[in-house]
Amino acid sequence: MTKPLAVFFVSCTILLSACLAHMTATNVANQLNYEAEKKGSPYRWHVVDLPGDQAKLEQRLIGAPSKTVADATVQKDVLAAIGKTSTSTNSNQPPTLVDVRLLSRTQDTIVEAWLVSWGERRAVYSVSMKTSAQGGVSFEAREM
Repeated sequence: MTKPLAVFFVSCTILLSACLAHMTATNVANQLNYEAEKKGSPYRWHVVDLPGDQAKLEQRLIGAPSKTVADATVQKDVLAAIGKTSTSTNSNQPPTLVDVRLLSRTQDTIVEAWLVSWGERRAVYSVSMKTSAQGGVSFEAREM
């Protein structure tokens, strides 16, 4: 085998092995994102390339940060409901709204992802809001 041909094969081998971690991570991310979408999760997996033929997956909230459609009264009611039902915090502090992402909007229902904080602890809730026939807004909040 000639020297240029050997250099070509070694270069191709190095290039392919460098792509292997990225390709594997991409396949895993695609499968995880498919499952997350089926479950209605507000998270998606993203591939982050690292030096030395390595890659990692990061989980991120979908959508761009936005303002909630809930007025101040509905926000207060939703946060109070979250504070009452959350068993995963021992904090005496009431939950506060940190971030909002719009997940879906239909004619009568809006679903948002709310990132809520109690001091050091944070959790993401799916908040579904629907205009009530009697007036006002009915809502359901569940931890994701």
